[in-house]
Amino acid sequence: ETRRDLVERVLSEEIGQPLHVRDDVRVALGPVSHIYVGGVVIPSPTIQDTALAELNLLEFELDLMGLTQGRLHFDNLKVDGLQANLITLEDGTTSWGATRTVVETDKDEKTEDSSTDAKEAIVQDSEQTTDGSGILAFLSDKNASFTAIGLQIDDQLTGFVFEFDLEALTLDQLDDGSRTAVTGTGSVNGQDFEIAGDYPRDAPFTTHANFGGMTVDFDGEPYPSSDGGGFRAEFEMDTGSFGDFLDVIGLERVLEGSGKLNATFDAREALAIEDFAIRIDLDEGQMLTAEGSVEDIRTAKGVELAVEARLHPEGEPPAAAKTIEDLKFTGF
Repeated sequence: ETRRDLVERVLSEEIGQPLHVRDDVRVALGPVSHIYVGGVVIPSPTIQDTALAELNLLEFELDLMGLTQGRLHFDNLKVDGLQANLITLEDGTTSWGATRTVVETDKDEKTEDSSTDAKEAIVQDSEQTTDGSGILAFLSDKNASFTAIGLQIDDQLTGFVFEFDLEALTLDQLDDGSRTAVTGTGSVNGQDFEIAGDYPRDAPFTTHANFGGMTVDFDGEPYPSSDGGGFRAEFEMDTGSFGDFLDVIGLERVLEGSGKLNATFDAREALAIEDFAIRIDLDEGQMLTAEGSVEDIRTAKGVELAVEARLHPEGEPPAAAKTIEDLKFTGF
């Protein structure tokens, strides 16, 4: 009981939010001690009776020599049977602690340019002391391996549901801890999934992922901490078969074709999207393009979007209508 209470307290302090141990704690003492913890639960700080994460087994090493010098350091974490739940309720509450509240305000003000009524929906992130970032910070300098991973992303505001079933995910600290490599395999909504990432400290990073026939690249460079931190990165996605893409995002497979998406992310005080561009070509000849930008996607501020569609094969518009019944919508 004493060991379990001690492990709960220390790990809770390390990750920055409550952690409970339901089963036993075993310790193999040595200069570097091996600790085995069963039945770990990290409850959601905001959604009652919901676990943010559950672990069947957690193993890690503790440097006792460092501990005698006042330095607490865990490494070589092994997690088996992880289930994580990232849930957003309809009222904007998230299972990891941040709250996305939708505030509607009626505008009934006359200006020089307009006197019409308008209604805005503003998505705001209310500040929380526990937002899940402590867990990421805890893992950022550690070797870690995860097996039998389930990750559920359920956003009831948008209706999107993602079910990740990962066979393995590994974090390796390389080059004397100056670079983190991430590799993982599994499936997402039934589609094969692979990810590989390389994240040097204060240097350009790369991320590549495959979802079935879809590929995603996210490559960028961090801003110096002296400039406030953040990053700037290029995002590229090739859907491969558009039907597979619909499967991955959990929508009904009603269209076939291909698509490409490119965007630049700039994350400092705001998370901006610049030079957003998407093109979808359907097998039956239709085409859809969209271009735009967003000043801050976390608050849906400053959205500019231009969409164009051709609803017939190129160079093959429908015959001129002779009656109202023959009218067809060819594009916008």
